[in-house]
Amino acid sequence: DGYRYLDLIVRYDPATGRLREMARLRTPRILHSATLLSNGAILIAGGYDGYEVLRSVEVFEPDPNGDGDLSDARVQPGAPLSYPRAAHGALRIPGLNRVDLRVDRGDEILLVGGLTSVRGLENGDETALLVNAELYEPVRDELGQYDRASVSFRDVRAPRRALVEHSLTLLPGKDGDVRGARVLVFGGRGVDHGPG
Repeated sequence: DGYRYLDLIVRYDPATGRLREMARLRTPRILHSATLLSNGAILIAGGYDGYEVLRSVEVFEPDPNGDGDLSDARVQPGAPLSYPRAAHGALRIPGLNRVDLRVDRGDEILLVGGLTSVRGLENGDETALLVNAELYEPVRDELGQYDRASVSFRDVRAPRRALVEHSLTLLPGKDGDVRGARVLVFGGRGVDHGPG
């Protein structure tokens, strides 16, 4: 399509005003989400590679050994999404154990809406817009690798509009707790699909 998509992950140093390359993605992409996880890793999901909308997920770990040495930054593959999506909203929801709500269970990433076809949207095809949402829970094995087989997906209630280029904000429940929290879906472009 005449564009060049980048695979670079760079770090900006505000003290020097310079960028430094840290790692490279396995798949160059645009229109993806990049969500900071509680362990400092960044989950890079979906996007568009110039040919198709992606299901692939990559996890960038700037400091995998936790020693402050950023020279060993790495990118690992994650389990693919349930649906290919680009220009979607993504939000980290802090995990709580379903049995004991005081125990950290790990992060879940809420992915909402997006595109299944960039060219379809350009041609006015509204079926290129997704009207769904899913929770993606990255799982690490005993070696610290992101286990592609153990990821869990759950479909969740979707907004009634198919949306692209929107934002998601977690609105805490009572006393600032995750329990009872709601998600505000704001802005973007969309198409109505009736009450939902």
